[in-house]
Amino acid sequence: MVLDRRLSKSSTTHRKPQRTRVRIKRRELPERKRRRNAGISFKRKIYGLSSLIVLLYIASVCVLLNKQRDPPKHALRDYLKRVRRGGNKKKLGSDLELPGVHHEPVPEKNRTDFRINELPRHCDSSLNFTEIIIKGERHSGTNWVRAIMEKNVEKGVKANQTSLDIGWKHGFLPPLGWGKPIEENELLLVVTRDVFTWLPKMFSMTYDPDMDNKRKKMRFSDFIRTDYTARCHPLPQDKKYAKQSHYQVPFCHSFAPNTWVQNLFYSPGKVIAEKASNLVQIRTQKYKQWLSGDPSDDTFEGSREKFLQQRMHISLENLTSHERKDVIGNGLTARCVPVYKDFEDVIERTKWKGYKTKIWAGKKFDSQKEKQKLLGRYSKSDLRYVLSQLDLEFEKQLGYNYDYVYELLERDDIPDITAKKKRPKHSKGQKRTNMKDPRTR
Repeated sequence: MVLDRRLSKSSTTHRKPQRTRVRIKRRELPERKRRRNAGISFKRKIYGLSSLIVLLYIASVCVLLNKQRDPPKHALRDYLKRVRRGGNKKKLGSDLELPGVHHEPVPEKNRTDFRINELPRHCDSSLNFTEIIIKGERHSGTNWVRAIMEKNVEKGVKANQTSLDIGWKHGFLPPLGWGKPIEENELLLVVTRDVFTWLPKMFSMTYDPDMDNKRKKMRFSDFIRTDYTARCHPLPQDKKYAKQSHYQVPFCHSFAPNTWVQNLFYSPGKVIAEKASNLVQIRTQKYKQWLSGDPSDDTFEGSREKFLQQRMHISLENLTSHERKDVIGNGLTARCVPVYKDFEDVIERTKWKGYKTKIWAGKKFDSQKEKQKLLGRYSKSDLRYVLSQLDLEFEKQLGYNYDYVYELLERDDIPDITAKKKRPKHSKGQKRTNMKDPRTR
């Protein structure tokens, strides 16, 4: 009992006193002094913002002055590349001086000063061509042909393929397609391509939303056997065309559904205008209509004989065989189209845009290397199927001989059927990985 009392007394004597927090109220400032302090803080903010704006302006001026004084590194690199290739140096700008490089302004070439090839005697002086209309399937080199035409044909003749009047450059001519009839002062140029190199390119991109959705879910062997459909191109949402042609609107509307209930949901960009059993069939149908010996009266204006004489056919394989000057230049001259004697070739790719243009700039197109790569997609069953769908007599008229395909069928390194890629089955708790389990042997 005594110990407990002592302990209780000692605990009470050594207990620390509790601290009490006392809030000290700030002295309220007079109204006049408070307003003065508020005005000072506002002025300080304005001064700070104005000084920051002045500093940013000075920094931007300094950057601009430095850019004008010394060109960026990539400009010097591109300039030196052009000098090595013998290219035009004026692309950097006439007022841009590079350090350590003697820069002289290169006079721009005026193609009107060059001489023009003499036209044949049968050419009528009253016939002046105004436009060359290019037709060809997708991935057949129409952009390449247009680029060569624009550089070598006389300035007054326009090489057009995207006008609102001539129709879709990959589509049928009237009346099977939309567009105006080809006039007497216009020349039709048809570009064709080998079907066995064309189908793999179509598998990579068809330029039609419905077919692109199909190809993403199929193998190549299934894609070439599937039904072909295409919308009424060019589509309204295409950025190249600000509006639809007055030739295209009634043509697309003719494929619209007939019932009034379906017409409520009619959209001109979703109408199906082309149908075929497969891609090979639609290719054959277009080539036969473009190169028909008995064209429809809605296709042209004027004399039928004159239209057939002025029509021109070019194959992509002839362009890749380094005979572009003979194929295009002499072919146009024979059809009374004025062409410059100083032929300017185009060896670079003309389709890529954006970052791919920089990658392929200055690189030559190797047709044989690409052909071997594209033929590697086929199995023997695919090759037999494509041969069965072709009109071989018509292909010979186009200049295509498929003896090399029969040689491929005799090779042992080509599989008979394209093997399906099996995906590994995974359990719910197992992670998906391509690595094999070392324990299972």
